[in-house]
Amino acid sequence: MLLSYKQHPMATIKKDTFLKGLPHGIPADQEDALWGDSLFLRPKDHRRWLAHFITVEYALARLLAGWIPACGNLQWKLHLPRLMVENMQRARRMRERYDELGATDAPIAPSGQVAAFIEGIARSDHGASFVTALLGQVMPALSRAYEAYISRSDEIFDAPTLYILRINQPEVDRAVAWGRDFLAANPLAPADAAASQAYAAYVGEAIAAVGGLSPDDFDKPVTWPANPVKVPAGPNPAVRTQDPHLRLIAGFPNTKEGNPTKFTLREIVYHNATEWQVIDPMCEIFYGLTNMPMDFFVDFSRHIWDECRHSMMGFRRLKELGYNIDDFDFSHGMERLTVLEDYFAGLTLIGEACSFTRKKGSIPLFLKKGDDRSAMLPEVDCSDEQLHVGFGHKWVTKIYESVKGASDSREEIARRHRRTFFERTLEGTGTSHTKEMLAQLDEKAREDLINSFSGFCGTIEFKMDMTVY
Repeated sequence: MLLSYKQHPMATIKKDTFLKGLPHGIPADQEDALWGDSLFLRPKDHRRWLAHFITVEYALARLLAGWIPACGNLQWKLHLPRLMVENMQRARRMRERYDELGATDAPIAPSGQVAAFIEGIARSDHGASFVTALLGQVMPALSRAYEAYISRSDEIFDAPTLYILRINQPEVDRAVAWGRDFLAANPLAPADAAASQAYAAYVGEAIAAVGGLSPDDFDKPVTWPANPVKVPAGPNPAVRTQDPHLRLIAGFPNTKEGNPTKFTLREIVYHNATEWQVIDPMCEIFYGLTNMPMDFFVDFSRHIWDECRHSMMGFRRLKELGYNIDDFDFSHGMERLTVLEDYFAGLTLIGEACSFTRKKGSIPLFLKKGDDRSAMLPEVDCSDEQLHVGFGHKWVTKIYESVKGASDSREEIARRHRRTFFERTLEGTGTSHTKEMLAQLDEKAREDLINSFSGFCGTIEFKMDMTVY
């Protein structure tokens, strides 16, 4: 039988009974002094190093989220959020090790000199300038900082930490190599080449001023260079920048001129392609919600990346079916979100939650047509959307409590959003089958639909003819 510490007969041993010369109650500062200039990293040292890298990874993910809405290139919006996922996965792995070392919760927001560095590089003249500096200067410096941490660690004492660092550091290197190839294949010119070069020089000077991105580098006094950007274009711009090649409209297209797949089963593929429209607002949420725990940003970065993947697989399949991107209109708003928590709730509790019927139902219809390639889109999408709806159930009440101080239940929040959706549909100037249906109902009938998840979803569903391939 195994005994707990308190049950063990030796646990109540009196001082000095057997352990002659054992010091008792030595103050922590005296014990620290005894370590002197030891080169070993003690657990408390690892907590400091891990906490530093956690804050840097989160801060870089947040900055990238803030700058993506300012990047007017569809490929940039589709592919850059993957870097945010990697930032947060590296932070998550280190947070788990941090917790193992018996510390209190690891902070995620940078402070002191690290915050000054992040705030400095945040101010850029253009989204292209920021991303280029991030991939070409900041992330290589981050890799070198990981290398410094690895070199300080002992193969046996620090093996659990090294296991994580040897995942993180090569991952950063791969991202830098990917970024170099990606920028070459998808060029996006800044508005002012000279301003962009001046910003790049400033980032280099800032990294040189601190000497690197390790915690030891930031412990020294730093004289920061002056940022030449006086009127930054971001992060989190008031007006988003979109790819000029996209045909943007308000609302989903209702005709075959705007959507050649309209009134066919293939419209499911188009719906996937349109999911890029949520990337900007979701990035604004990631950037703007600062008072949330780290697990939220781990989950939400994955959520954003999934929407990117869904859009990419939709565009790829449309091309395989013979369509071009300029054949289609796309719904998108240009102004930055003003109420972040409402968008998150509407997306997870209504938009995604109500999409399963048509998506899941389209799978056997595609398969009956011998189109397993198209069937894979809703197959993957539904799997991911279940995860996302779970994120909504997990976080929406916590977000409302954090932002509004409200303790509303998830169902109360969902009903309020359903009601708002109906009100806006009826008040809108456009026409739709949903508006026509609601106009024929009295207030009590509309309220019954608001209180019924399935009834509400059936009312707002797209008008499709899935019998036509």
